[in-house]
Amino acid sequence: MSKNKVYTQSILSMLFAATLAGCGGGGTTGPLINQEPDVPAPAPNPNPAPAPAPTPSPAPAPTPTPAPAPAPATKPTGTKIGIVDSGFIVNHEQLSNNIIGTFDAKNSGSMDDSKNAHGTYVAQVIAGKNFGNYHNAQLLVGKAADKNNALYSDGTAAAAIWAMDQGARIVNFSLGNMYRIQTDTYLQSIYKNAIQKDVALVTAAGNNYSNMAQNGNLSYLYNSSNLEWIFSPRNQDMLDHTVIVGALDQNSRLMSYSYFPGENTNIQNRFITAKVPVLVEGLNSTSTNQSLISFEGTSAAAPQVTAVLGKIIEKWPHLTAVQSTNILLDSADKSFTDQYQLNNCGTNKNVNCGSYYFGQGRLDETRAL
Repeated sequence: MSKNKVYTQSILSMLFAATLAGCGGGGTTGPLINQEPDVPAPAPNPNPAPAPAPTPSPAPAPTPTPAPAPAPATKPTGTKIGIVDSGFIVNHEQLSNNIIGTFDAKNSGSMDDSKNAHGTYVAQVIAGKNFGNYHNAQLLVGKAADKNNALYSDGTAAAAIWAMDQGARIVNFSLGNMYRIQTDTYLQSIYKNAIQKDVALVTAAGNNYSNMAQNGNLSYLYNSSNLEWIFSPRNQDMLDHTVIVGALDQNSRLMSYSYFPGENTNIQNRFITAKVPVLVEGLNSTSTNQSLISFEGTSAAAPQVTAVLGKIIEKWPHLTAVQSTNILLDSADKSFTDQYQLNNCGTNKNVNCGSYYFGQGRLDETRAL
């Protein structure tokens, strides 16, 4: 108890005693009230400290949303193109999305092309994922070689006709034997089917640097009882379904190995050129280990022409084979050389030099489309 409290209580006691004495009261003397001892009041209980806030349970980590699966590659919807060649790596990463059908014409047991990679490279020039010229192409690939990698005309014809039966609007032949088979009814059947089914044939001119009008090893067709060149006027309907492709270097000069039309105007009218070499990916190339190959020859020029022809047909699907190939040939560029200004080529020095060496000119995709 504080000193102020004790002092106040003593004063009150004295006043109370004096009052009783003044009133005349008697009896024993001593204090008239029983005063309790001065016990200090207990200290008030302190307010309890507030209970600590409960440690919040950590919110569970949100389940991460899985990354969406990559969208499947869009399947091509463009022109169906047949390719007849020695074989193909059909699961090659550059091609697998575009190949819609395969055919092993000689029952070799495999579509494999690992011996020389030729067909795989040709297909890449048309529709390869990285370096192709026509990514929307649908490829029908026919292997014409046998198990020993030898090419014969029966296999070539079987593969070509199979592709036509599957709906191909174009068949590409980067094959020399298209112009080196004599008296061969298999070769004739290719052209007959192309006419019947309205299919354009794109053929590599060949790599022996020769005048096609004079070369005795060019294709013959059996017609009635006479042996005839495919370039004979009697076979104009066959030739009208055909485009022949020569090769230029990167400076637009005729490659030293490329066949050229020569003096035959029928050949000149169906002949076009394209630049080589072109880049393709090797057989074992992957996205993480890329292997690039420089592919050249008229075999590399022909599929460039095939690709542009495929775009023409996709853009104007009502066109016939003759109409579409005529657009391709008529739109060829002649401005790349001054040879078209000269008329002193050929045996008699009276043939236009541009037509003699380049036919209709250099492939021009922009003008064609």
